[in-house]
Amino acid sequence: MKNPISLLKPVRDFIFPPLCLLCNESLTEERICRSCWGSFPPADPSHAAWKNLQRIVTREGVDDLFASFLFEKEGKLKDALHLLKYSEKRSIGLMFGREIGAHIAFADALVPVPLHRRKQRERGYNQSEWISLGIAETAKIPLNTSMLVRRKDTPTQTHLDSESRWENLRDAFESCPAVNGKNVILVDDVMTTGSTIAACARALKSLGAARVCAVAAAIATCDL
Repeated sequence: MKNPISLLKPVRDFIFPPLCLLCNESLTEERICRSCWGSFPPADPSHAAWKNLQRIVTREGVDDLFASFLFEKEGKLKDALHLLKYSEKRSIGLMFGREIGAHIAFADALVPVPLHRRKQRERGYNQSEWISLGIAETAKIPLNTSMLVRRKDTPTQTHLDSESRWENLRDAFESCPAVNGKNVILVDDVMTTGSTIAACARALKSLGAARVCAVAAAIATCDL
């Protein structure tokens, strides 16, 4: 027997056609139209922000990093990421994940940057986990949400300077023995100062992770 929701979808879409979340143009499948998606600034490894981030995180245990886009102060990419993080538009996470998944090599596990259980309970979901689901769908890499946990309920990083961000995340994450010898892909939404990624990588390497590659939807060219 067919799922009744799938039977009703054509009728629902006829009455309430899906619209792009960024420009309100009519859509057929995804929640962001091709025009808006194509306007996102592509990631550039030669950009100063990328080079600086790579320099910082590699000395903290990150073996490689990848991002699809460059996050700037204004623009549709910022709007899309805010919708994902703060407005429950989880399908945007899947889109970012599929974009990343088309460009990365296989690994033993995808590990989303975890939220503290209180914050996850309040928000109802982890945006990095939804990006990971999109990567898993495309790259066929298993998702693992138990290899890394957030033990410390830290204040938001958004309004902290770089030094405070690093101190804020000291000993915030804890890994488990299952990571020993594994090649791990660490998944975040936006990489800014590298403090979160570095703290996660240190926790994973401390329990024997063989290799940690950090990936994100975007690398920030400015403070968030």
